[in-house]
Amino acid sequence: MRGCASSTTATIRARDAKRTAVTLHQGPIGQIVSFRSTFAVIPLMIFLLVRREFPGGLATKRPLGHLARSAFGTASMFLSFATIARLPLADSTLVGYVTPLLTALLGGLLLHEA
Repeated sequence: MRGCASSTTATIRARDAKRTAVTLHQGPIGQIVSFRSTFAVIPLMIFLLVRREFPGGLATKRPLGHLARSAFGTASMFLSFATIARLPLADSTLVGYVTPLLTALLGGLLLHEA
């Protein structure tokens, strides 16, 4: 039963990814990234309000590090959506699956992580 549910979920995700790719191809990717980021802030604010950590939970001791992390995250999201929009579905799925493997490999090589 688990295998059937997993296959169904994978099929639905592939269909939605293709639909997203068509939408991305028709619209500007920067606008889609902007809207996704804007709507992602809503659950964060709710979480902080429930824990009574707003606005203190948004403070940081390393603003430049936070800015760099935000820039890398935004670039990553932009490139991810651009990949879905421009590559065939199979290739963009492969890139999504290989990314964690490359992250672990580069973490070991560049950052000397064990």
